[in-house]
Amino acid sequence: GTVVFSNDAGRSFRVVQSGTKETLNSISFVDQRVGFSVGSAGVVLITADGGLTWKDAESPTQNNLFAVQAFGKRGAFVIGEGGIFLFTEDGGTTWLQQATATSRVLQAIAFRGGDRLWIAGRGGLILKRSEPLSPGPHSSPNVPPVLVNRSGQRPRPRKPALRVTDDDIPLAVPKSKP
Repeated sequence: GTVVFSNDAGRSFRVVQSGTKETLNSISFVDQRVGFSVGSAGVVLITADGGLTWKDAESPTQNNLFAVQAFGKRGAFVIGEGGIFLFTEDGGTTWLQQATATSRVLQAIAFRGGDRLWIAGRGGLILKRSEPLSPGPHSSPNVPPVLVNRSGQRPRPRKPALRVTDDDIPLAVPKSKP
């Protein structure tokens, strides 16, 4: 739960109270003042003063959370263990769970606005969100497309390189032709 704070562009830091003893894994800010941090046991913390003070956002999960991506004025996406995907648009007062069609550990998230949202997880998993976020229950979620390389196989991390082009179309590029 250690948080360090700097108000001099990183020349010096001081420890501030986070209010948790859980490990914190990720941090993301909407602007210079509003930010989110996530960690073990479902911990989600929010700051409204640039990181000087933090409060518990009371997330609806006990799953370990590994990444947060802030967006808009008060929004954040949170991902983690068991395929958990949460989002808020009201500064963390309300957290809504979204279907991901996986139970794998989700570890990284990138959001570029609109429906351009990617999530990476263990085992080479890459999800691209293509439908709008919705607060309702998900009885049969749309399964994200499976990426394939030019030879028709799924990309394997550390083998073919995975590249996201400027027009946000994921491509898997093999190192050599089959």
